[in-house]
Amino acid sequence: TGDLTYKVLVDGVENMQGSTQAGKATTAEVTTTQGLHDFVVIVINAEGDGDKAEIKNIYVGHDTPKQVKNVKLVQGDATNKLTLTWDAATEGMHNGYVDPTEVKYQVRKMPSGEIVDNAGTSPYTYTVTQEKAEKCFFDVTPYIDDDHKGLPTASNKIMIGKPFEVPYTATFDTNDEVLLFTIEHIGDGNAYWDWDYDYKFMKIYSSTAPKDDWLFTPFIAVEEGSIYKLSFDVRTIGTEKYEVKYGLAPEAAAMTEQLVEDTEVDTDQFATRSVEFTANKTAAIYIGFHANTTNVEKAMNFYLDNIRLEKVGTTAIGCIPATTTDANLRIADGGFYVLDRDTHVSVARIDGTTVLSRTVQAGQHVSLPKGIYIVRTANATQKVVVK
Repeated sequence: TGDLTYKVLVDGVENMQGSTQAGKATTAEVTTTQGLHDFVVIVINAEGDGDKAEIKNIYVGHDTPKQVKNVKLVQGDATNKLTLTWDAATEGMHNGYVDPTEVKYQVRKMPSGEIVDNAGTSPYTYTVTQEKAEKCFFDVTPYIDDDHKGLPTASNKIMIGKPFEVPYTATFDTNDEVLLFTIEHIGDGNAYWDWDYDYKFMKIYSSTAPKDDWLFTPFIAVEEGSIYKLSFDVRTIGTEKYEVKYGLAPEAAAMTEQLVEDTEVDTDQFATRSVEFTANKTAAIYIGFHANTTNVEKAMNFYLDNIRLEKVGTTAIGCIPATTTDANLRIADGGFYVLDRDTHVSVARIDGTTVLSRTVQAGQHVSLPKGIYIVRTANATQKVVVK
């Protein structure tokens, strides 16, 4: 009861004094330096000092903003546009005072380290001007001034520049080449794609857990209607399982086109596997190799090397005018027959490669491998599809 006095200590040193009444809520203004401090309040009456009441590690003054969260980089509507987004910083690194309206954001393009904006705002649009293909990401750093600069937060990585053209080859001979690939690990297993820098191939190992890891190529330009051959070398210790798909982004969720269905392989020497496919649109695609072995007892190592993609033909016939039919030819039985007179016939694949050019006798049948051909005689030109 009655009149009381008090004193406030900052870091153990008396900072100010005041008076109050018992039971009264009291506010005391304390001035000190910027930074972390410990505060003690002692209330005093005629009998002497009361017990200490204290709070520790309180930040005084403008705090440094915390790292930004949810930094995400996505491909824009155009192939040369990237969009970067992040959540604004609203808290201090030491839980001190931060005015969000005072916070600015430095945007730095990586790995070059180039500062592209010192006052960027989310969403931030970046225009790609380079042709060199590389993985790009951005650091976003919140700051108020030079004395209150937060830590950078990195975005995810996206391929930029000009997509690789066909023929494309990956031999994993250098670290720079490996860095263009993307790895996605799914689940809780301990099997990860890794580069063997001594022997120059990709490998994934586990004898105790299933494998569920994707390895994606960098982007490769393909054309709608073109036929491509994908080949690659595989080797195992034990029996492994894999599949191959492609899609428009280097992530499992984007792998929409199946190239190789789940396949078991057991070979202690590198063996070449290949598959042909027709591109369903003109785009930059990513090819994904999915190590998905589930039989742990039979499995151990899976190796991948020498990925190759080449164009082997096209289904397009836009360069061929409306065809007319030579009545002396009959298309049947995986080729054509010459009917009632000897005829000079020229046969070319759709890519222009000539496979036959000679006189075919009446009654003779010419068989052709599966494919699309242009068959010409003196009287007509027609398309032949052998399935």
